[in-house]
Amino acid sequence: MRAIILLLTILLAGCVTGTAPDAGPGVGASASVGPASPQAHGQAQAQTQADGSVRLVTRVQDLLALLGHDPGGADGIAGPATRSAMARAAADLRIPVPEEPDFRFARALEAAVTDRVRTAQRQLAVRGYDPGAADGQLGPRTRRALARYRADNGLPNGPAIVADWPEPEREAKPVQPEAPARDPAPPGPLTPGRRITVLLPGETEGRVLTVADDGTVEVPGMGTVQAAGRHASEIEKDIAVGMLDRYIATLVGAVRVDVLPP
Repeated sequence: MRAIILLLTILLAGCVTGTAPDAGPGVGASASVGPASPQAHGQAQAQTQADGSVRLVTRVQDLLALLGHDPGGADGIAGPATRSAMARAAADLRIPVPEEPDFRFARALEAAVTDRVRTAQRQLAVRGYDPGAADGQLGPRTRRALARYRADNGLPNGPAIVADWPEPEREAKPVQPEAPARDPAPPGPLTPGRRITVLLPGETEGRVLTVADDGTVEVPGMGTVQAAGRHASEIEKDIAVGMLDRYIATLVGAVRVDVLPP
């Protein structure tokens, strides 16, 4: 009987201190969450470095394409096409080509792209396109101006920034009106009723004036000038002298008087 009682006591104690099959760990269970293992930390660090390397290669590929050296796409993999483009860019820029894309090489490409964009912006502005300020930034405004320039000049569309800029066509200068032909052989001094043209400084066309009955002509901005009995060259000098107080430079030669045919 004593043995039976002892066995029952042991079984009841086990029921009190045990845990249900579907229950979590008890109070005394060791379910602590400690720091990651060295192996997991190393794997995370390696993944971060790999992501940074992919981003760097992609950036170098984008810059190479802008400079006109096709890297075969921006996939983040430094394959044969990318390495060939790197070698061509390094030769053009006269810089060493690295074995693998690195930050120094990327910065050299970025500086070259900035210079080429700034040149393109200036050239586009000269040609009447509107790229915005020449700040070296390849923004939407500059991209649109480049696209219009390519379309207008039959250039293929692509990421490369235009590098060859032929001499822009000069706008035709406005044709200056020819001065009225001088009377080849003036018959003599002017007489009332004779017409003359007076070209004043800053004007492009001469004014037609008629010698009045009193022998004078009315010069705009100056007043009457005696014309009858005198030659055109004498009237020119009178007008020039009379207008000297309004001009610093001498007006001799800047005033022109011509006699028109009767």
